[in-house]
Amino acid sequence: MNSFDIFVLPFAIGLYTLLIIFIAKAFDWIKHLPFEDRQKLRKGIKSRKVFGAIKEIFMESLLHRRIFKVNPLLGYMHMSLAFGWFLLIVFGTLESKIYGRDLMNAPWDPIFFKYFKHDTNEIHSAFFNFWHPIQVSTKLV
Repeated sequence: MNSFDIFVLPFAIGLYTLLIIFIAKAFDWIKHLPFEDRQKLRKGIKSRKVFGAIKEIFMESLLHRRIFKVNPLLGYMHMSLAFGWFLLIVFGTLESKIYGRDLMNAPWDPIFFKYFKHDTNEIHSAFFNFWHPIQVSTKLV
């Protein structure tokens, strides 16, 4: 808990509130489904078709495949923004977890690690320097 600052308290409270509401709404939605639809939902989650659904989510939310078909330039712009942010968050999270030596970081631990830890001389930094498109200069001009 050495990285905790009172500044993050409203964001953490908002995150936990959002998660609790989401879980409660999902359970309420499932509870009010007709029995046949609940059975279909159970069978659908356990089937192999769920992998196709995950692939479709990836193709549409990160790669914007259908927008490419309508307007390639607009599709490229959407894909580069969505996929770029996705990669920044994934590699930033990996970097903070490797540096913190803990798989379960607190929600307020920094994802954009380079803005918070400029003086790391870890072995893994060369790997993450290659994959991060934003380089933070630590030299004073």
